[in-house]
Amino acid sequence: MKLIGRGGVAVKELLKEPLAYVLTGDGSRDIRTLGEICEKYDHKSVLILPQYAPATGLKVTEILATLFDKERKTLRFLVLLDKEHLRSINDFKKALSERGFAVLGRIKRLCEGCWKITVEKGGKQGIIILAVQGRVKSIEENYAELIKLLSGENVEADKESIKKWFKDHGVSGYRELIRNAKVEILEKAFTPLTCAIKTLLQLQSTISH
Repeated sequence: MKLIGRGGVAVKELLKEPLAYVLTGDGSRDIRTLGEICEKYDHKSVLILPQYAPATGLKVTEILATLFDKERKTLRFLVLLDKEHLRSINDFKKALSERGFAVLGRIKRLCEGCWKITVEKGGKQGIIILAVQGRVKSIEENYAELIKLLSGENVEADKESIKKWFKDHGVSGYRELIRNAKVEILEKAFTPLTCAIKTLLQLQSTISH
């Protein structure tokens, strides 16, 4: 699976219908993490990161609504949020309602921190996969868990502590850490994110058949 930005997409990639559009209400590390983990899965699928002004937390639903209105073909979206921006799934449901979305049926909990939401807006139906990083605050908690799984060492879930661990162990950074980890380990450390990826791949399989 490839994660590519709209501005840098090759012509041959544009000819493919993307599996989903990716939106984040967090920093660029969430996007880079997704990109690295995607490389561990199916290499034929494409996720598109559209160009948009940065949006923090639930404000990302504004970008989602705009893209949903414009898009005519791909109405599948992967939304990434840190836990600090989402107290409960009802907060996300309320934000969708404020942007003109109607949630159809029950919101399906795929795993801890990941949900599948079917929505309707402007006479069109679409699917949103919401993946929340961190159990309390942010994606650094997932990285701390990954380090523990790989080395057995406990690291504080903050950027400074993680970077110090990298330096002490000769690891160049987050990218190398992910590339050195097997899929099974990544699925334990980044459960919501990998759950979302696998769900999108299952949706693609259903669509293709």
